[in-house]
Amino acid sequence: MLILHIKCIKNPTIYRKIQMPKTLYFSDLEEVIHKAFDLDRLDIGFSNFVVIRKNGVPVDTEIITFDPVHLQQRKMKTTTITEYFVTVEDEVQLLMDNHIKFHITLEQLKNECKQKIECLEGKGDIVTNDLGPLDLAHINAHYASLNTKYFGAVDYTELFHVASRLNQMKPWQHFDQREIIVLDFLDLEGMVFIQILGEAKKDYGLMIYNGGQGLQTLRQILNGTIQSAEFTLNMQAIALQFIDRAMLNEEDVEVIENHGLQFQGKNNWIRFRRYMPGAVPTWPKHDDAALLLKTVRAMIQITEFYNEQWRFPQQQQPLVFPLIAVQQDGQFADISSIEVDSSPIIELYVAINDIEKKYFQRKPKLPVILEFDVSYSQLSENNFQKVGERQIYPIELLVMNQQTGEIIAQDMLPFPKTASVCQKLLWKFLNELPNRPIKMYVTKEMKHMLFPLGNLLGVEFIESELPTITQFKQF
Repeated sequence: MLILHIKCIKNPTIYRKIQMPKTLYFSDLEEVIHKAFDLDRLDIGFSNFVVIRKNGVPVDTEIITFDPVHLQQRKMKTTTITEYFVTVEDEVQLLMDNHIKFHITLEQLKNECKQKIECLEGKGDIVTNDLGPLDLAHINAHYASLNTKYFGAVDYTELFHVASRLNQMKPWQHFDQREIIVLDFLDLEGMVFIQILGEAKKDYGLMIYNGGQGLQTLRQILNGTIQSAEFTLNMQAIALQFIDRAMLNEEDVEVIENHGLQFQGKNNWIRFRRYMPGAVPTWPKHDDAALLLKTVRAMIQITEFYNEQWRFPQQQQPLVFPLIAVQQDGQFADISSIEVDSSPIIELYVAINDIEKKYFQRKPKLPVILEFDVSYSQLSENNFQKVGERQIYPIELLVMNQQTGEIIAQDMLPFPKTASVCQKLLWKFLNELPNRPIKMYVTKEMKHMLFPLGNLLGVEFIESELPTITQFKQF
């Protein structure tokens, strides 16, 4: 356990002393601070943590941020607080878009393993500047839901029940795997895109794509730009799977037994999964399990309609799908349609100023064409690395001279293979290269990811099977 002392820089008399498990991520710490100072009343925007002192030593310009601009920066969602709060008086600042700043120092390390966040003391209201007594019970009431979210065991009982009912209804009898159903839960942010599996008489269940990265995954599925060997490693989705007993691992069996359940028969064993790019799939936690429950209940209603011969209106365009607005009580409020653009929407994720661009373009041309690729180093759950509490697959950067077979660059990194990461890796490589490539051989998938960067720098990416890299990997 850690005890952190958090004070407002503008008015240091306003502070909180909070006890928390050391397994929290910095994204969790941000939420803890929001609750402690009741910052939901303010328009905060994005936040960054700036490391001042780590392991007792002053640190020069180390940032933990929501979306790193540079690979040297750490991500709030994958960096645990115990990596930076090591010794007493280690210090981090939290900087918010609205100019509110906090000093966060490690006050005490406790040899306890309680999975609980608790505000121990504090003073002042950062919004009103009132320095009156602090209502600790009010703050810790907010933390009760966070403690359940972060540390409480997920009760899958109802989810197993509705999933079993959906399996009996066999919704794949009505839907092609290319058909997508879009749900807009009016009490949640964003839409949910559902793919029904089983029409091909294998892989029965639901794939649920939510959030920006989930929609990007769906676009890649629709346009075929995901490499099949790395499909599950690249996607962001929540899955409901009806599988055989032999496909369950020890954790799956334990979860099912702990809920007092037993299934029989082929494709009747139920498993839930959360897929994140570059990470080992896990059982969904509280928010994902709640979304999955809402989605399965909605699919039961839709399947009931179809069993009664009701159908969604026929669409002439191939990528126009039914859109259903779902009320908080689960009832359908409206049924319309939405067009899903299958073209990959890839932005430029590297900040390059005019001076850097001109310097690169003045380099002498490279007389050969290089093969460039980023791929996951292993496709086995036994070959992962741990980043905080997450198990992730490392990616391998490999650049080779196609003519000579020479390895120009090779590195192993604990990052997901996203467009943002791949662009930053390429830009770092190009910066260090004394010559300027005019053309580079890449895979179809990599071409989509790197196009904005190549377009800016004047580097053409040629789609290729990468024979030199392929031969090297096989050897």
